[in-house]
Amino acid sequence: IFGSSPARRGSAVTGVPFEDAKHLQSETGIFIDTFYINQSSSDFLYDVMNEYGGCEQFYSDFYMNFVSPLGIVRINAKGNEVNCNYYENKQLREALMPFIIESIRSQIDFGMDTSVCYCIGSGENFKFLSRINEEHHFFETIIPLEHPRFIMQYNSKNKDTYMEKYLCALKI
Repeated sequence: IFGSSPARRGSAVTGVPFEDAKHLQSETGIFIDTFYINQSSSDFLYDVMNEYGGCEQFYSDFYMNFVSPLGIVRINAKGNEVNCNYYENKQLREALMPFIIESIRSQIDFGMDTSVCYCIGSGENFKFLSRINEEHHFFETIIPLEHPRFIMQYNSKNKDTYMEKYLCALKI
């Protein structure tokens, strides 16, 4: 399962894909005082994992990481740091391309099953990963799934529908 890149207050802090400090503490006892933040993306994925059969079962069946495992930030118009995805800027995308290709190859070398890749982010992340895959043939199939942040921030009333979509896709 590949997301785009670590969020500055989620995975970039915990080192665990789609993991926030709150869930990391409740699941492992590891406490990160400075960044005790709960991300709605993590909440959604935990709900999916629990319905799937729990975290242990989920992580026994799936490997999660990122197309670009580097957490990237940019300064917005208000002068604040915000997350930046690798695909948002052509120069950044081109500069990271060799690293991204090598990173995906290295992760595949862990011994993962490459018959299906689930892409968290059904828009630009899916398009970009599909283009890379067309050239490098990393995966037989890539299945796009809406990003949990998109679901929770803009479509929370349809959360159950999205959870069902995730669960149906993951049980293929």
